[in-house]
Amino acid sequence: MAHHPIVSALFALLLMTGPLVHAQNYPTRPVTLVVPFPAGGSSDIIARTISPRFGERLGAAIVIENVGGAGGVVGTSRAVRAAPDGYTLLLGSGSEILNSKIINPKIAYDATVDLAPIAFLCTGPMVLIGHPSLPAATAADLLRLARSRPGALNFATGGNGTPMHIAGELFKMQGGVSIQHVPYKGAPPAIADVMGGQMHLAVVSLVAVLPQIKAGKLRAYGVTTAAASSTAPDIAPLAKTRELAGFDVGVWWGLFAPAKTPRAILDKIERDITVVMGVEDTRTRLEQQSITPDVRSAAELAKFIQAEAVRIRKVVEAAGIKAE
Repeated sequence: MAHHPIVSALFALLLMTGPLVHAQNYPTRPVTLVVPFPAGGSSDIIARTISPRFGERLGAAIVIENVGGAGGVVGTSRAVRAAPDGYTLLLGSGSEILNSKIINPKIAYDATVDLAPIAFLCTGPMVLIGHPSLPAATAADLLRLARSRPGALNFATGGNGTPMHIAGELFKMQGGVSIQHVPYKGAPPAIADVMGGQMHLAVVSLVAVLPQIKAGKLRAYGVTTAAASSTAPDIAPLAKTRELAGFDVGVWWGLFAPAKTPRAILDKIERDITVVMGVEDTRTRLEQQSITPDVRSAAELAKFIQAEAVRIRKVVEAAGIKAE
């Protein structure tokens, strides 16, 4: 039976409008939000803070799926391989979106190609901490101490190539000092060893150590972001120290989807998450966790990632950071 030209034309039209109809009906079932880290960390806190309102706004339940492993790479790989239909989203941060691939080109995904940016969501400061017994009260004192004892001091981080590691290497480069890096499997054991006096220093997220700093069990030398944190305004930015002028390395988070997700679906999600991030209650709850809401469009997130990649690559090459 020969195909009638009108039937063929209608069929072609249906093929074209299929994705559009699909986008208009979206969502019709729960949406999975992949968090590429275990429960309890900053990424997980952000996901759990925003998802109830985000789900209401989107019109579907948000199911958080914690997929930890390899510094966020395992969870990100899971999101990259998911069907590009808007039902799997990723809460991504600099560590697994950029740093991992720059340090280890063997990683199977390239987030700049395999993921579609939806919106930049928020930032958070890290902090350089030390054991209170160190004979240095300020960041300037610490640089002097490190210069007088090249290679004698050490700094712990939650792992090789993490934002904490990048910040520590930048501190060394800008300050012109030699300090040994000791990577741990996550921040909690690194913090414990600084408190116990086994390590001199550590770079960790501020939210993880604020209680210990306030209790005097750890000394804060400065936050890694250009501005002080609203939750700890008394901890000066490292950038205020002469040698560290312009120092600005934060942790950032954005919302992503698999690369081929239809534009109409991405646009809807971007509109909805933008509204949710602007709600006073959401902002307050994030700020209480030392996380600063900072909503930017998909285009701005893509531009930010390009600029950030250049900057991270410079630090990684200069410091000779290699995959473990």
